[in-house]
Amino acid sequence: MARPPTRHLVVVAFGYVLGAAFYARLPADVPPWGLGRGWLAFLLPTAAALVSALLRFVCSRDPLDPDDAARVLSTVDAIVFRVVLCLTGVHATVLLGLSGLLWGRAWVARIVPALVGTTLIAVGNVFPRTRPNRSIGVRTTSTLSNRRVWMRTQRAAGYLLVALGLVILVGAIAVPAPIGPKMGRLVEPAALFGIPALWFYSRRAARA
Repeated sequence: MARPPTRHLVVVAFGYVLGAAFYARLPADVPPWGLGRGWLAFLLPTAAALVSALLRFVCSRDPLDPDDAARVLSTVDAIVFRVVLCLTGVHATVLLGLSGLLWGRAWVARIVPALVGTTLIAVGNVFPRTRPNRSIGVRTTSTLSNRRVWMRTQRAAGYLLVALGLVILVGAIAVPAPIGPKMGRLVEPAALFGIPALWFYSRRAARA
């Protein structure tokens, strides 16, 4: 796993091409952070490239069960690809919005949460395919030491991701502003409460 798959590279390259194409149309300074054209044009493609490279690097150093290695690597690639697509979609939306091609900020406020919700659904559908690894998944002592507990916990995590993604997606599309577009903020409390809940679930599954 020396380099990311071609599809990852194509999407990241597309993000850089978009940034270069819109560079001259971007504002020189965007409050409140004061981001200049360079940051706006290339920050998210760079983040997508780093996410892909770092996760695949960690996965390549994981002492996997030979029977699971191919499945784990393909699943990690599938999840990372969905994240890269999301970051590139957000990048395109920001560029179009700042260039005045989305007819106002209201479109951006709808599209970005919709992308986040769609990505959570897509990742949640793939999550149950993971097998014990140290790169992606709910990694606890119970899940890493027991294959059955791992699979049950990742399936539960997948259900939660799909449910959260559906709420965010429907809110972004169908719920009136300002509530609908802000449904994406559910990710933070969901992580705050969901991670401990999955940890307790894995411990309970280990004792069952």
